Amino acid sequence: MVTPADLMDLQGRLMDRYNSGSWGSGFPDDPSQFGSCFNNFADVPDPSQFGQHTDALLETMTLLAPTGFDTGTSDGSGNPVTGNANTALDQVSTAGIELDDWTGQAADGFFQWSQSWKTGISNQFAAAAVLRQLLHAEAAVWTAALEDLEKLGNDAYAALEAADDEFDTGAGEISTTLKVVGAVVAVAAAVPTGGASLSILAAVGAGVTVASTGMDVYAAGQTESKKFATCCPRDVLADLMDGVRRVEDAVRDAEDAIRAQLDTNLAEIDGNWDEFCQPPPTLTSVHRNHIAAYSGLGTWGGGS
Repeated sequence: MVTPADLMDLQGRLMDRYNSGSWGSGFPDDPSQFGSCFNNFADVPDPSQFGQHTDALLETMTLLAPTGFDTGTSDGSGNPVTGNANTALDQVSTAGIELDDWTGQAADGFFQWSQSWKTGISNQFAAAAVLRQLLHAEAAVWTAALEDLEKLGNDAYAALEAADDEFDTGAGEISTTLKVVGAVVAVAAAVPTGGASLSILAAVGAGVTVASTGMDVYAAGQTESKKFATCCPRDVLADLMDGVRRVEDAVRDAEDAIRAQLDTNLAEIDGNWDEFCQPPPTLTSVHRNHIAAYSGLGTWGGGS
């Protein structure tokens, strides 16, 4: 997997190759760009660093899962990442049954809450799943971008080699392809809901596994052709910087798509807050030692 540090090393080698060439003409206006062409990517995220965050969210999903689930993503071996239901959550649904013989406002409120609490838990599960998928899409963007930039740099190096060997002889061009980072962010992906009532939650998605991280990235699909002229260093640099700008634009478009999807989901959560965080019943917030009267608790029909 390509890292930002790899690109810094590559641009240094490009600068060295230009400096060692025998150029009679065709000089770039600013040849130092060979050594700084990837500077805008020096501090971008390393895709491998997303793994710890998606793992933590998977653990959260497992704790919130009322049912078994399939995340729609794959592990480092290409196997589907699935999870089991948290059976401890079943105890909440049955707790209210223990109060069947009680009457009164507090007891009734607890019983009603115990029968509907799964709505909030399931929606929280879906929200965690959405965030995890958005992080997968983010990792996919940077995986594809860094790989495209590395390919651009390597092909520019080869073009410099050709230009140095066959200077001004019409050596031709070098063809390459880019993965089109913008295509990484596909249409909204299916979100595991765990029975969530708000199925409108959705996330951007992608499709193939990167073994080193277990990240899902776009691989199959669109590519763009890119050609490097090999007649002189000036043209090589111009083609290199054009490719870098195309990657920058594609990353910007992909980030806009991810941000828009995140904003949409946040608005859905804000507009339906009670569906995600239901207020707890009164009976759960009062310790038994603090109950000074039976008002609101009703009576228990089972005797003393």
